[in-house]
Amino acid sequence: CNSKNLSQRRASEKAEFAFFCILLRSRTTPFYTVATVYEITPKGVKVLLPNLNQANVIQMWTRTGGVDTPLFTDNLTDANKSERMLLPDEFEIVDSQMFRVTWRNPDGTQQALQQARAAAMAGSSDSADAIRQAIEEVDTVQELKLMSVVQVVVVPTDTIPIDLAVMMVSPYHPSYAPTVTPAGPELLPAPEPAAATQG
Repeated sequence: CNSKNLSQRRASEKAEFAFFCILLRSRTTPFYTVATVYEITPKGVKVLLPNLNQANVIQMWTRTGGVDTPLFTDNLTDANKSERMLLPDEFEIVDSQMFRVTWRNPDGTQQALQQARAAAMAGSSDSADAIRQAIEEVDTVQELKLMSVVQVVVVPTDTIPIDLAVMMVSPYHPSYAPTVTPAGPELLPAPEPAAATQG
């Protein structure tokens, strides 16, 4: 009897998770929320998503390494599809108490390169140092510890079985909120009503 109840509960949990992933796929905007770090291991950062009553792992994808899991973005509006997915330059596990994430401002990097070209064309002798300093100034380093609250985006994957991925939001992303706190439950909005057909 106990084994049957356990199997039933596990099946119910899997069904709820699958339904949630399907609901994520139906959204026309990315789902941003907050997460609390509760464990840091060499393999990744485990977080609690209080607004979703779920636990998950933050993906350690970087700009150079890219995304190794296909993401489902078919239902996103054109405006949201055009939003750049800003991945960190470096994701480093320092120890069991802290991890470090380095972000580069893409707009700032372009400005630094433009300054570099201008300095080189002008024959400036200190152009290399100026370039290096300009690029370093557009980096943001986040040092996060246990119980830190971070903003994340929850994205459904284009995989079988259906799944989702949790990623940190770049401080340079338009949707970044620097003072996010898990203030209370955030309910998923109902799917957009289908357009009425005239018959």
